[in-house]
Amino acid sequence: MANDKTLLQNTTSKTATKNHVIDNVNGFVPLEESKSPLPLKKMKLNTNDIPITEIRKLINAIDNKETVFNYPPFISEELRKIESLTDDNKKQSLEKQIEQTKEELTKQNIELKKQMESIMKYNKEEQNYLEKKIDQMKEEITKQLKQQMDNLKQQMENIIELLKKD
Repeated sequence: MANDKTLLQNTTSKTATKNHVIDNVNGFVPLEESKSPLPLKKMKLNTNDIPITEIRKLINAIDNKETVFNYPPFISEELRKIESLTDDNKKQSLEKQIEQTKEELTKQNIELKKQMESIMKYNKEEQNYLEKKIDQMKEEITKQLKQQMDNLKQQMENIIELLKKD
């Protein structure tokens, strides 16, 4: 592309490349200094195809009246917004999103740890309760067994005494 003092021409032909057309600049097309102006048709191009630095150079050249036009160009607000965006802004925005995501994940991680600790505490309490219940049942069964043994012993003694009397 030519230097910042780019010659722009309103055009009507079908031949153009992404380096020759800027969207929403009233059909003006930059021409290289060594070539003669070729008529080009106004094309709508995705501005993502053109580096921001090139858009910035063209808008600055137009704003500083360093270009030659048949009539003054109109630069849309959308194109100015694109020009005002810098790679640093995008990088900062992405870094901010990454940081927010990290914070959210950290909070979720902390919450999950708390939930796990709560569940583990509940499980431990439940286990202690069950162990106590088992111990109680053992004691009860032991008492019952002893009681039955004592009853049996008493019955045996009674039977033996009855047999001795006869």
